[in-house]
Amino acid sequence: MLFVNLMTLKPNLSRLQIDEAAQRRAKWKYPAGLKLVAEYWLQGSTNVLAIIDAEHAGNLLQLSYAWNDVFDIATHPVVTAEEGLRFLQQARVVRRRGRRPKALLAQG
Repeated sequence: MLFVNLMTLKPNLSRLQIDEAAQRRAKWKYPAGLKLVAEYWLQGSTNVLAIIDAEHAGNLLQLSYAWNDVFDIATHPVVTAEEGLRFLQQARVVRRRGRRPKALLAQG
């Protein structure tokens, strides 16, 4: 199952603590049961966005415990756009013959 982790540096960290966390990340490996799909380092209120394929949601606890000293972490289950559209079709929100909801038409 796919999850996205939004990780924000804690506001009380010193420059030294942030530098130490970056060095720690360079050596750190994702725990067994977690496969990194993508990781992005952002400028803004969220500092790291990681997309993770997890065998079980519980495997994400290891990641959270490893980094909760420097990051506030929000974890959310996600699906791909293809999967999301398929789920909408199954729920009969989107018709299978190519008609899209008005909100999706406005975006594209």
